[in-house]
Amino acid sequence: MGDLDNLKKHTLQLIDEMESDSDKSRSQSFLEDFWKTREKLQEGRDFSYGEEKSSYSELLDLLNRKGEENDIESY
Repeated sequence: MGDLDNLKKHTLQLIDEMESDSDKSRSQSFLEDFWKTREKLQEGRDFSYGEEKSSYSELLDLLNRKGEENDIESY
């Protein structure tokens, strides 16, 4: 579960950065990190079960929703 905890922490940091509307949050490297994190969440959701799968799904939904709210382009 350590991987999920680390991914959750990273996802929440990304969201905080996104909502700060800083120059970093509009950079190409940030966008690539956003996409990579979303991929990891999707993979985690696809290859887990039960409560862990639910946790991945919730984080993925939150990241996608915040991405849309902050005009982060999809792949």
